[in-house]
Amino acid sequence: MTEQQPTEESFEALLRQFDELVTSLESDDLSLDEAIQKYEQAALLARRCTDILENAELKVRQIEEALDGNDRY
Repeated sequence: MTEQQPTEESFEALLRQFDELVTSLESDDLSLDEAIQKYEQAALLARRCTDILENAELKVRQIEEALDGNDRY
């Protein structure tokens, strides 16, 4: 039996990948094409991280609103 891998990576894993790309971009060892490719990957990861954070913020607001609604009764 094989173990299924999750289709979505955790925020922390995505952030680690983003940090690695930024570190790589900050080095002087990349060609222009490599730098552009890494920049594009970093931009996509940043977008995914932002989406995850926005969804987490929405969930927290919903929890707070639900709790506030329960306090009124």
